[in-house]
Amino acid sequence: MRELIERLEKAEGPDAELDKCIMMAVDYKEYERRWWAARPDDIAARYMSKDQQKQMAEDNWIAPPYTASIDAALTLAPEGLDWRIDTMTGLPGAIVCQPNAWFSHKTAPRMHHGKSPALALCIAALKPALPLPRNVTPDHRLRASTI
Repeated sequence: MRELIERLEKAEGPDAELDKCIMMAVDYKEYERRWWAARPDDIAARYMSKDQQKQMAEDNWIAPPYTASIDAALTLAPEGLDWRIDTMTGLPGAIVCQPNAWFSHKTAPRMHHGKSPALALCIAALKPALPLPRNVTPDHRLRASTI
């Protein structure tokens, strides 16, 4: 997952290959279902090698446009968590955190940046919990955990 997040942080814009990698990381069953659905039918398969069938499936199936669409990227955020997208600084950023975490003066969710709001939201939704700042005591750790 760390390598995927690093690729998202370096991405310059929407990337269908990254969308497939995200889908494989978060929902492998759906990834596999779409891959099989994109394979050639039985009649066409008779005239193709196994490698050609595999290549056709990989070329024809489509993952949700996580890196292009805020709506698709938002499906990566676990249900029940708060989220926010910010573009006021000129660099798109996003936060996915425990409900009301940004209202506490002791807990500040970390803003994750990307080249677009959708990329920033993908990063924020996929990033694992990060260590809290030093001024936050361990008893606040559970309430302030971010993703």
